[in-house]
Amino acid sequence: MDATRIKIVKDDLNKYINVPVNMQWDFMGRDESIDEYETAAVNEVIGEVEDFEIIRFAHNVFQNFESSIRYNFYFYDYSTPITGATVGAWTSSYLNNGFSVQDVYYYSKSFTKSFFKLDLYDSPNENEQTLYLSIILPVQQGLTQTAILSALIPPVQIKKSEMVLDYIGTDKEGFFIYWLKKRTFLNVRTFYMTAKFFDAKNGQFIKVTE
Repeated sequence: MDATRIKIVKDDLNKYINVPVNMQWDFMGRDESIDEYETAAVNEVIGEVEDFEIIRFAHNVFQNFESSIRYNFYFYDYSTPITGATVGAWTSSYLNNGFSVQDVYYYSKSFTKSFFKLDLYDSPNENEQTLYLSIILPVQQGLTQTAILSALIPPVQIKKSEMVLDYIGTDKEGFFIYWLKKRTFLNVRTFYMTAKFFDAKNGQFIKVTE
């Protein structure tokens, strides 16, 4: 306990004693304390505010200012028996996957509702990896191949499973990656990708291997 020593000497003259007393009230600063407690309680319940703003990333320019991404997916022609000499039966054609020329040319629902799905993980280990991004590549975009629609009309051009995506041109979907602008919250710089093809004819995914 802090105390101030005051000595009083009896005298005939009147004396005035100045007693130092702390006049600071307990209520002073209480409003500020309540505000600080309220902020701390809210942060504890919902967490601190994080910046989840995303930004669009494009492919890095390479080889004489080339910026496009090329995807070439091959399907096996199961009308050809599988032997050691049928390597050439793998072609980038939807016709090998059971679609007819009419399906592809006239954009039937079974064709247009099919798509490629690219999943990006943080690890190549299936037991530890976490899925962070998925990119959908619709079959309506891509290069074309010549096909016979009817013997009564000239050959037509139909889509094939080879895509050249770029921010220049018409085929842009799936070219850009949207990722967090702020790197301090989640800093993942390397992704490992798997590819699947969703076949709307039977509603099943077909895993694409490299």
